[in-house]
Amino acid sequence: MEVTIDYKHRNVTGVYIFSANEKESLSSSASSGTTEKQLNLSMEKVALDRGYDTGIVHRSLKLLGTDGYIPAIRFTNDPSKYGFSYYSQ
Repeated sequence: MEVTIDYKHRNVTGVYIFSANEKESLSSSASSGTTEKQLNLSMEKVALDRGYDTGIVHRSLKLLGTDGYIPAIRFTNDPSKYGFSYYSQ
């Protein structure tokens, strides 16, 4: 289940129910796009949990022009401990 909230006006703007075996990351862009269209709202910022830290979610947010606040997934075998680093372009 996902809930979208307009924190400025403290209103629930959408409730979305998905199958338990569906990945959260695949459902988030669908629900956020639906909320924007139905209510004619512009989502400027979203806060999501760690389950949404995937490439498709980050790309969807970028295409929507939305700032996403998502905690990074920490892997036990992180490439940074071997000297690798990420440079964004």
